[in-house]
Order: sequence, then C-alpha cells, then structure tokens
Amino acid sequence: MPAGLGFTLDYAPRARLTPHDGPPFWCMYAMHVVFVTTLVGAILIAADGFAVPAMMFLPAIALGFVVPLIFPQTRMLPATATGDGWLGGLVDGIVGLAVGVFSGLWIRLVRGRGTDHWSTPALVALGCAVGVVLGWQPTPLWTALSWIFAVIVAGVVSRATPHSESPAVAETPNDDGAPVMQPASPMPPEEVLPVPPMQEIDPP
Repeated sequence: MPAGLGFTLDYAPRARLTPHDGPPFWCMYAMHVVFVTTLVGAILIAADGFAVPAMMFLPAIALGFVVPLIFPQTRMLPATATGDGWLGGLVDGIVGLAVGVFSGLWIRLVRGRGTDHWSTPALVALGCAVGVVLGWQPTPLWTALSWIFAVIVAGVVSRATPHSESPAVAETPNDDGAPVMQPASPMPPEEVLPVPPMQEIDPP
C-alpha cells in the first residue's frame, strides 16, 4: 500500500524497504496483507447485508502496532523526530491510533445515519488499522478512500449476487377454524401425491 502519501512536516521519510532488507520488509508485507484481507472480508460481509463487526480489524491493528516496535522502518513516515528505536515505533503507533479514531468519527459525522452496514465502531476500527499500518499522516485520506472503496464494491457485489427468496405463505383455515400456513402458490397436480382411502377395521 502507498505509505508515502501524507505530510512529512519537515521529518525526512524513512528509506523504502525492499526484499533485500530481509525481516523488516516481510513484516511490513505481512502488515499490509493482513489489512487488505481484512478489508476484503468486511466488503463481503457488507455485500451479504450484514453489519461489519469492528472486532475483525483487531488482528490488523495489533500487528500494525506491535511490529513497528521491533522494526520502526516498516512505517515510511515518522510521526516525530524521536528516532528509529522502539520509542519511535511506539510514538508512531499511538499517534496513528489517535488520528485513526478521529478519521473514523469524521466519516461518521459527514456520512450521517447511513445504511452502508458500517457502524461507528467499525469506522473507528478501520481508521485505527490504517493509522497503525501507514502512519498518521496519510490516515485521514486513506481511511476515507478505503471506506468509499469498500461501500462501492460491496454494493456492486450485492447487486451481482443472486439472493434466494423464501416462498410466500398464506393462511387458510382448517376444519376447526384455526389458520394453517400454506404456500401461496399451489403445487402442480403432478406433484400432489394421492391420499389412500381410510379403511375401517371391524372389531373382533
């Protein structure tokens, strides 16, 4: 994911990682893969008509917060000039979480009471995941873009996926007058099985 789109605020960006850097690059790769797959799962849940659970972003948030404590260079833009030690990664993560919460609440305020299956906790969780993965500078923009992308794709998938509908039922009274639920459309004659006549048994 593009982690360099943001405001540097006179802090020099960290060197871009490559596969030759070894564990830091692959840890950064894992952070981004977990976030993207979580976003795909949220899109599919929303496309099925269910509310996106905020807890599903917890693995992405935890991984994005813990990994930079070991490899701060996994975030390209530092939050402050605290250096590249674990303290720098901690400050980056805390500031990213704070801006992520603000970004989620801002989307909720602008959107209003929507019906896109994204609750306020889910929007905040999305912003926090973006904040700890990319850093605080690009978080407001990329949180909004990720949410817009998720809503559009979920709508397209929902319209393209056929939904099974339960057959309509109608109430018909029986001999006692009690209503009985029956299908609204009668069964074809060839599917109606004949009922054998009742036989009377003479007592011995």
